[in-house]
Amino acid sequence: PRPWDEVEYYYPISSRMVAEGQWIIPRLPDGLPFLQKTPLVFWFQATSITVFDDSLFAARIPSILFGLATALLVYHMVQTLYDWRTGLTAGLVFLSAPMISIHNHSATTADLDIYLIFFGSAFVWLVWQRYDSTWWMAVAGITGAAAVLAKSLAPAIFLLTLAPLVIRHW
Repeated sequence: PRPWDEVEYYYPISSRMVAEGQWIIPRLPDGLPFLQKTPLVFWFQATSITVFDDSLFAARIPSILFGLATALLVYHMVQTLYDWRTGLTAGLVFLSAPMISIHNHSATTADLDIYLIFFGSAFVWLVWQRYDSTWWMAVAGITGAAAVLAKSLAPAIFLLTLAPLVIRHW
């Protein structure tokens, strides 16, 4: 079974963006503005619908790609700290974690959470690894902003994750 959000809200909103050419304010099928969620995910889905066709599968493609990208990010982080086998195991464990495999159907739905997980994790990793580089901090800022555009205030948890590093560095 598909999550109700995917079928009733997210895909129709993205489809409507493409059909009407109105990409700024997401709108529900009845035309009312949908301001409960931030627009980044709808933009990714609408772009995919534009490229591939107006279908639920096309709306799911960005989620699938971000799920795989997050698994690769987890692999990269862990193999940098340990070795490639541990990194590979961590990437596979990520894909099989209940939040991903059950709630997000292995990141194959047009759900919003995988974008937050990817951008938030990338933000923490970049700040943790490269906090002494102005250029990398700018990249980290972009990933942090993307996390906010993906899921509103939920990325605050990633700032709390970095609090010990900020305190130590200060």
